Amino acid sequence: MKNLKKLMALVTALTLAFSLNITSFAAEETTTEHKRPVSSTEITLDADNAVTVTLGDTQAKFYRDTNEDGEQESQVYIRAQFAGETEYDLMKTVTIETALPVTSSELEFAQNGNVYTAADVDLYNKSYTVTIGGTDCILAAGLPSGTLAVDSDVLGVESVTLNGTGTTISVTNVENPFEGNLYYVEKELGDWTSIQGTVAATGKVSFSNRDAVSGTITLADETATVGGCATGTGSAYTFDLSANIPEFTVEKDGVERSYVISASYDGYMKVTYQINLKEVMTSDYYKDTVKASADEIIAAGKEYFGMTGNVADLQQVGGTIQVPEGCDAMTPMIQFCTWAENNNKFSGTTSNSGTYLSKLDGLGEFSCGSSSGWMYMDGEYSEKCTGPNVGAASYTMTDGQVITWYMTTNYFNHF
Repeated sequence: MKNLKKLMALVTALTLAFSLNITSFAAEETTTEHKRPVSSTEITLDADNAVTVTLGDTQAKFYRDTNEDGEQESQVYIRAQFAGETEYDLMKTVTIETALPVTSSELEFAQNGNVYTAADVDLYNKSYTVTIGGTDCILAAGLPSGTLAVDSDVLGVESVTLNGTGTTISVTNVENPFEGNLYYVEKELGDWTSIQGTVAATGKVSFSNRDAVSGTITLADETATVGGCATGTGSAYTFDLSANIPEFTVEKDGVERSYVISASYDGYMKVTYQINLKEVMTSDYYKDTVKASADEIIAAGKEYFGMTGNVADLQQVGGTIQVPEGCDAMTPMIQFCTWAENNNKFSGTTSNSGTYLSKLDGLGEFSCGSSSGWMYMDGEYSEKCTGPNVGAASYTMTDGQVITWYMTTNYFNHF
């Protein structure tokens, strides 16, 4: 009898363990980890039923994306790009014509026979799930990459002067062609439409106070409003140019565009300042806390230097900054660290004595092996690059120079 009880207890325990394993396995099976897309293929949604999707006046197409492992994922995307338009124009009417049923919990469609219509759909870096004949599709759209050339741009700036110095103005878009892809959306890796205006001074700008430089702005649409580093009314404005990357914004009806000011100032010089994490992000160390720190540094650098593009595709961040003549190579790094910590961009520890960068957001010496840590060089990063034989705080930068900080996994590759 005792042996029978022991046998029954053993069977019960094994059954419980087996059921827990099955439950765990099932949970794992239902969790999909999306990977970075590298290409897309146009598809036909339903071979037996025609489906036409129109966004405004532009016909959209159906796609499936192939990820970095060479696998075509099952998710279907509805995409379109609007040439000759701006971010302000991305409020569209969505029209779907098909004999299949169309439903969405995110868009309100009005049905008239086989035509489904949703008005005033905001497609500026927003995506929506639409079910067509039982297939869940993600609807997203954007603009072509390149210079925005439009006849009417309500967020446009016609002219800017900085204390009498003229400027040239351009607006460009960097488009991630995988609009709405779940890899980017779920990881919150940035917008797929990244529009940036640039105001470049045609000569050196002089001033007595960099925080308050007089100037002018002429808007394409006088009803738009100006913010950021520019304050004023009419066409008269005062610019605060004290930031490394000063920028002002133009906003109308809740849509905003930023304009970065690029200029040379009396007593200042331009240097290109960069942070490179290629060695870390292509190594076996790029996981867990190391990955978290590296990703935070890239995201913070993208914002600090006013970069466009997608965070997930970056291994280096940086930009052209203004520094006083005679500035050393450590000072801009201290300024970046101070900005990041004051704005809660880092979750790890930063140790910068002013002469030696030990850790940046928890990433530094010994994080990626016994020979890992931060180094800097005068020029672009390469696998065998070498730097100056002097500490960054003792290295005086020159006008037009490129300074690159990089996190190495092996010091000995750079001597």
